[in-house]
Amino acid sequence: MLLYQAGIKFYGGLIFLASTFYSKANLWIQGRKNWRNTLSKKYPQQKKVIWFHCASVGEFEQGRPLIEKIKINHPDYFILLTFFSPSVFELRKNYPFADFICYLPLDTKKNAKDFISLINPELVIFVKYEIWLNFLFELKERNIPTILISAYFNEKSNFFKGFLKHLYSEAFQSFKIIFTQDKATEDLFKSENIKNQCIVAGDTRFDRVLEQAQKSFSHPVLELMTVDSDVIVCGSTWPSDRIALSPLIQQEFPEKKWIIVPHELHETDLKAWEQLLPGKTCRLSGWKPSDPVPTILLYDKMGDLALLYRYGKVNFVGGGFYDGIHNLLEAIAYGAPVVFGPKYQRFKEAFDLINLNIGFSVKNPEELKTKCISLLNSDLYAYKSAILEYFETNSGATDKIYTCLLNEKLIL
Repeated sequence: MLLYQAGIKFYGGLIFLASTFYSKANLWIQGRKNWRNTLSKKYPQQKKVIWFHCASVGEFEQGRPLIEKIKINHPDYFILLTFFSPSVFELRKNYPFADFICYLPLDTKKNAKDFISLINPELVIFVKYEIWLNFLFELKERNIPTILISAYFNEKSNFFKGFLKHLYSEAFQSFKIIFTQDKATEDLFKSENIKNQCIVAGDTRFDRVLEQAQKSFSHPVLELMTVDSDVIVCGSTWPSDRIALSPLIQQEFPEKKWIIVPHELHETDLKAWEQLLPGKTCRLSGWKPSDPVPTILLYDKMGDLALLYRYGKVNFVGGGFYDGIHNLLEAIAYGAPVVFGPKYQRFKEAFDLINLNIGFSVKNPEELKTKCISLLNSDLYAYKSAILEYFETNSGATDKIYTCLLNEKLIL
């Protein structure tokens, strides 16, 4: 535990040093500055509090269906929502179903004691793989019921190997209930002698993605791009994805239409695409109805990616040529097959889609080209049918979790 405490403080120190050079690190530091005073002044007293914690955007989308289910059915509960990453905080800091939104303080022993004393929650819900030892041990010591939803782990996870393994095993046993995405995760917990209640409920993101896919959405330039042309949507692209995609865009499919959404909408990322494809791109913010229909649209508006995938005949999800893919479920929700890079091992849905032959991992630009040519020249009806069946089989996790919380009297 001493090594863990030292590691956490060292991590905080590195971010502090990085804040001088990187805007994201600076947001991380500034967002946590004087958090005790902020909570003391703005946080309400005498309220029944449910605290949700999500690391970043993906985990928020998993927690969101349950947050909204509880808030709609139990409006008297005060919903506290904390985030770890500045990316999701800046995007969702005005989320209407949470009564108070803030950053999670760094996981030191003192921070955990002070934070939990200030918020005094009746129930705590962590999402997917948020395992902060000091917070969890402090919650357990105070007998505050804590649950984990949409948990997904395998034997290669860092939580189950290395010299901190026994500490993380204790941390998992701090949860009153762990709701897993699949039976394999439940079996892993049993094999590690983690004996607290474990329930296979599924992934709450299916419910959120289905809800999003039913929303109406359109834009004149997007409608024009789909007339008499196939569209490929490339979402959450990183520089490494850009390298893999550019030969495909320039050489193989110059007649296709492309919608490209960088993972970070920084000016440097947008300019990098423009330099890579000189004279061929158009930014959404710069397009006018009097302009020609763009072949390559750089979508420089935040928050629409999940809705944009409806325009793709084939969709590409970024991150797989970097450190891990982004949300595949959003990309297939409209019935189009999805292609992604080789780094997908932490995501159950990637294995599902590969096994069902509706998602395809590629290792390099050549494989990406071959797969996209094959998909664009095939009848895509079979993919749509398989995707619909996949969603029908896997939706409903939110209701399962909510019903269990009611039965266990964790929500009244």
